[in-house]
Amino acid sequence: MSQTLDSLHAPRVRARITAILIVVVALSVFLFSFVTLVSFDRSVAPELQNRTRLIATVVRDNIQQTLSTGLPLNAVGGFETYIAATMDAFSELENITIVSRKGEVIASVGREEEARLLDRLQIGTRLGTSGAEISMPILVGNDLAGHIKVKSSGRFVEARLRSVLLDATALAIAVILIGVELTILIATHSIWGPLRAVVRLARDQGEGRFDQVIPTAGLPTLRLLARRLNDHCIALAGRAGRGDGGATPRRLVLPDLVDMRIALFSFAAATEVTASFLPVYAKGASRPDWLDPAIAAALPSALYLLVLALLSPLAARVVARYGPRRVFALSAIPAALALLGMTWSDDLAGVVLSRGIIAVCYAFATVACQDYALALRSKDGARVSSVIMAMVFGGTFCGSTIGGVFADRYGYEAAMVLGAILVLMAGLFGYRFLVAATERPAARSKSTGMAPRTSSFYMFLFGIVAPLNLVTAISIWYLAPLHLSAFGASPAQVARVVMLFYLAQLILGPVSARIASHPLGLFASIIVGGTLAGLSLALLGGESFWQMTGTVIGVGAGFGLVRGPALELAARLSGGTARGLSAYRVTERGVALVGLLVTAFAMKDTGVDQVLGTLSAIIFAGLAVFCISIWRDPILRRGGTNEDPAIR
Repeated sequence: MSQTLDSLHAPRVRARITAILIVVVALSVFLFSFVTLVSFDRSVAPELQNRTRLIATVVRDNIQQTLSTGLPLNAVGGFETYIAATMDAFSELENITIVSRKGEVIASVGREEEARLLDRLQIGTRLGTSGAEISMPILVGNDLAGHIKVKSSGRFVEARLRSVLLDATALAIAVILIGVELTILIATHSIWGPLRAVVRLARDQGEGRFDQVIPTAGLPTLRLLARRLNDHCIALAGRAGRGDGGATPRRLVLPDLVDMRIALFSFAAATEVTASFLPVYAKGASRPDWLDPAIAAALPSALYLLVLALLSPLAARVVARYGPRRVFALSAIPAALALLGMTWSDDLAGVVLSRGIIAVCYAFATVACQDYALALRSKDGARVSSVIMAMVFGGTFCGSTIGGVFADRYGYEAAMVLGAILVLMAGLFGYRFLVAATERPAARSKSTGMAPRTSSFYMFLFGIVAPLNLVTAISIWYLAPLHLSAFGASPAQVARVVMLFYLAQLILGPVSARIASHPLGLFASIIVGGTLAGLSLALLGGESFWQMTGTVIGVGAGFGLVRGPALELAARLSGGTARGLSAYRVTERGVALVGLLVTAFAMKDTGVDQVLGTLSAIIFAGLAVFCISIWRDPILRRGGTNEDPAIR
């Protein structure tokens, strides 16, 4: 029976849920977008035809005025220049042609355009969504001199809707992630969790232990079973305790990783709604004249990293003392106020201060969830680490995507207000679903059974963890939004590119967990991922919009293979001690802070490609240090455990 219950939590169940949601959401978005496109085409078709007719009338009148001087049509020069200027003024025009009375082409100017989506599907004409075509006679007095033909592009409609449909696609991916988390949460608290509790209590009572009761939750059948078993326990415990005044059974608590998934996911999403536009927003805020714009753009992220580095050790002690539930729930209130304060601030100081307050709340909230999850580490510690990374980056993905779309459509302030609402919801989730952590000893780091490896641990920190977070802070948080905006990208476009970084990590996170479960798999995943990220930075660069997009995807894919195994390896090398995990957190944020500030000061005299090339060199140097640590440490060569692979 226990094996059956474990299979309910297997990754393949979540994979099936994800696949079903992908199909449902993808079909819904496709059908909705298709209907919208066709309806919009049809609704603007009469207006587009009238506009085309008006343009043709104006051009014809100007030509007739010229011909009224007595010049023949084929003797007038400058037609092509005039037509080209007209087409530049009206983007919906596809072609303008002037022909003589005998059918000779006097002038013709057109745009080379790819076939429309509906035309490629061969249904555009059938649905009546093609462009308008107008032909008018050119008259000199009562004599026909020729014709003018003006054709408007049916692709004009698609161009107007393309951005909207891309935003809908990005939001659909976010909806899928949110739907997966909500489905897992509902299934856990209505089926999996109550069923585990019933089976556990029945097994205890079968062994003669009647000192525990379970909550009556879940489906009606499970609630009935829980009440029946609880009644047995209370009745037998009361009989056994009559001689000493009675006995009260204690409540059985079965903590699960799912308890923290939705809380961490929603908190990360809420606090990262500004991820896709924060450098641009800070750069545009009012500031002292002596402060360079590049430095101003980096200051909110710099303070954010500084606060995280300083507060991580303190946050771990606070969580150990007061419990994850209380710490997490209380962190949501100031975070919401800080997001609202950022909307009211029109100067850089207010933006930086608000971001710093958000960092304080984020440090306490994430450490609460992280310590809660690490306390549940089992033999499959890599999977637990991957779940933590998936929630952080899944939430960041959704937050940056939703925030970018809202900022583009309704303004930066609307995105921040939305973030404030979401962070309050996250606090409620934490207060509701982290209850189990208050009914057992506070979540502490669980020993890995391995003695701390001090030298190997610090070589790993500065060889893998430091470059990992350095590249993320500089290339993704700082350079990508600024550089893409310089190419003319809107906040929604920037959000769509930045989301690819997190999407790649979400897709490859489970892959890295599976690789890391094999002997030496941790090292293989880290080395391959680091190499992929370094090559992307070195070969793609950021000279154009698409090169920068490719760099973001490559770095995200590489780090997707690194992050989960890196957290698990840090726990192994540190022996699972609180001091080791605190050193891990401080190092990853402190190095990113220093690198971000150095980059901001150096941007005056350094190009983006030079910065990305330097980051690539740092990654490969770190990989060399990491490989040396593996070579010199016999335990690491056996996969990071004291266990001999031959025994496995």
